[in-house]
Amino acid sequence: MNKIEYLNALKEALKNIDISVMEEIVSDYEEHFQVGKENGKTEDEICESLGSIDDLVKEINEVYNTRNDEHYTQEEPKNKQGDSTQNAGEANNADGSNIQDAISHILDSASGAINQALNAASEAINKVDLNEISNRIKDSMDNASSHLNDLTDNYFTKNFYSFDMNNINTEFTHDNITKSYDNFGPENRKINIVVNGICAEIHVKKSTNDKINIRYENNGNERQKQKYSFYSFMEDDTVYAGIRVVGRSVFMFNLKAYSIDIHIEVPENIGIIDLKTANGDISIVDVASDIIYAQTSSGDIASDLVNAGDIKIKSSSGDLHIEDCNCLKIMAETISGDIDAININAKELLLKSTSGDVDAENTKADIIDYRSLSGSLDIKSLNTSECLIKSISGDVELRDSTMNYAEISSVSGDIDLSNTASDKLRVKSTSGDTKLDANVRRCYAFSKSGNVEADLSGDVVLESSSTSGNVRVRLNNYGNGYFIKSKTVSGNLSIHYNDIHQRNLKTGTYTYGNQGSELILSSISGNIEIRD
Repeated sequence: MNKIEYLNALKEALKNIDISVMEEIVSDYEEHFQVGKENGKTEDEICESLGSIDDLVKEINEVYNTRNDEHYTQEEPKNKQGDSTQNAGEANNADGSNIQDAISHILDSASGAINQALNAASEAINKVDLNEISNRIKDSMDNASSHLNDLTDNYFTKNFYSFDMNNINTEFTHDNITKSYDNFGPENRKINIVVNGICAEIHVKKSTNDKINIRYENNGNERQKQKYSFYSFMEDDTVYAGIRVVGRSVFMFNLKAYSIDIHIEVPENIGIIDLKTANGDISIVDVASDIIYAQTSSGDIASDLVNAGDIKIKSSSGDLHIEDCNCLKIMAETISGDIDAININAKELLLKSTSGDVDAENTKADIIDYRSLSGSLDIKSLNTSECLIKSISGDVELRDSTMNYAEISSVSGDIDLSNTASDKLRVKSTSGDTKLDANVRRCYAFSKSGNVEADLSGDVVLESSSTSGNVRVRLNNYGNGYFIKSKTVSGNLSIHYNDIHQRNLKTGTYTYGNQGSELILSSISGNIEIRD
């Protein structure tokens, strides 16, 4: 079926409803054909993704009839509540009865899949077995991809429109509205806020009147305004807000074009801020809080000028941006999005992405953990006591940084460290090249089939090896001499130091002067070269 046939069939099936509604629905689907073509899909593929005409019309008619029922109220009809409750019960059997559980479960599983694949690669690197590395990475990536696809299909198709709202004791409204709450709970406890946006974009910023102010805006057409309703209430020391879907339809709205926004203002030193949405962006600006949780499926998350105890942000396909934040612990995880971190001060900082890039600039923390499976890691001006940086197929670039201890690894990507200072540094790559420009006391640099180049300042203890690649060391220790222990099979060792030139050397021990630096170097089929 092509586009014309599909749209004509849709018009025919909707001929008995209001003409303006029919034209609006058809327009929505025409837009999806346009977007699909821009993304390289054929008309047949787009028709298949849109689904059966009969099923779509049935759902469209359900919502249309609900809107025009003279007995319609803001509460769900009892029979539909029963269906919703039943669906929610079925969803409970699949580990989650609402959209919050769906998002949390998917993203937590994604984190586990990322760590599992990275750990598998790290173990294989340590064993220096290229076949094992390839097999482990392939198995881990396949398992991760399959697991995440299953989770997404299970939760976002079954739970998105069927979670149970019966326990919410408040009125719902379709109108744009603003509500405010005092900044204190029972016994002067700190106030918490929990927001479930579903498809809304959530914006959080500092309050101007020391109250919690919540503003709901639905900028869509009348049909979309009737499809979603808003709730907000306070219970004990927690404010709850969010939207729900009226009925069970799956209109193909362009939610970016018809934005639904929840604007929230919070006073200083609020307790917990818990934000969740499935298809919208989340922004948090100029906020002080004990704990911040922010989760979305396909939206971006931005956190600027935030002071908090803990921040935990997760997205499935969206980008994450963190800037000018001062916290005890920051954790940012995404599956296919990129991560940017700028001007961060924390005790512990963790940035993880599956296929996206991780960029960090001017980040300071006691413990830093940056990871990506297939994306690159670009890090500038890092300051930390302990640092772990891992990638499988992406490149790692680190510059202008200071670390007490750092462990950096990649399987097939290159590693490039420049203007880096460290007490102890471990760098490992399997098939990529390793390049170091560092002032380090102790250094271990390894590559199986790639080259190792080390430009080192001051006296150093260096252990470096490559199986089929070359090892080149530039020793800038001001003529303080060296102790070299080399091992070669088919390659040669050459030394050019203080106008002394030695070539075609083999396995052995070589010393000069005060022996200020100790070098333990090995290569099987590659050459080893030392120069000052």
